[in-house]
Amino acid sequence: MDMAAVWHRVTPRARAWQWFSELGVWDTQHNSGVLVYVSFADHRVEIVADRGITEHVADAVWQSVCDAMLQSFKHGDFIGGLNVGLGQITDILVQAFPRVDANANELTNEVLLK
Repeated sequence: MDMAAVWHRVTPRARAWQWFSELGVWDTQHNSGVLVYVSFADHRVEIVADRGITEHVADAVWQSVCDAMLQSFKHGDFIGGLNVGLGQITDILVQAFPRVDANANELTNEVLLK
């Protein structure tokens, strides 16, 4: 993140949307991209979902995933928190968007550290 943005108090949510855009997470056939943004500096987790998902999943559901991850992080369990959160996200997406083709992953699942 550009230090000028940090100093100008850009919110973690705004930074998450910025990464969503810069990484092209929106570029899927069914508008079904999801970005999990973890800001250890702000002690925040943000989940940004594309419009195809927001039609099926309420903001409160995403917030509960963020809260579960943060709870683990507060206890120093970063790997466990990520595993819990990503597992919950997977369950949510499987319900909202059942896979038709097991090889149709349009985006990388790689964790990016920036």
